[in-house]
Amino acid sequence: MGVKIFLIRKDKQTMLDKITTLDQLKSLTLGQGHDWPDTLIFKQAGFRVMTSPTYEGLFKMLATSRFDLFPRALPEIWDEAKIHAEEKLVVEPNFAVIYNLPAYIFVSKKNEALAKRLTEGFEIAIKDGSFHKLFMTRHGENIAKAQLKSRKLFYIENPTLPPEYKNVR
Repeated sequence: MGVKIFLIRKDKQTMLDKITTLDQLKSLTLGQGHDWPDTLIFKQAGFRVMTSPTYEGLFKMLATSRFDLFPRALPEIWDEAKIHAEEKLVVEPNFAVIYNLPAYIFVSKKNEALAKRLTEGFEIAIKDGSFHKLFMTRHGENIAKAQLKSRKLFYIENPTLPPEYKNVR
């Protein structure tokens, strides 16, 4: 899911309330894992990105203002905000960054029948709505909690995708 909202230091919210454009957002520094796929996506989109070799190090770096924003996926940010509440880290409520980030299922090249069946099954599930239903069962609560309709949404490109996926929304 390529929807990112941000963990921030609580004392930075007043400054972030003034953000209205993608260029303003890009003037801030993001924190990311040094080997995360999102790191390249944000860098290619023109963001300044500070990296850490460790996941926990990113929370310490944010808490000490080494960077301004920690982009997180919807399923993970809520628990992280609770865990790091003593460090005064909170979920930023005003904006989100969105980019195409498909999930892939890989099967052995030797098992073409399985690949074909999976493709057919997903196509049927998408067409009949059961994929959406399952997706919302798993992610609906986090999507609702993020209140995306009340946020400013900034769309960026994912340069790691093949051309046929570039314009999918």
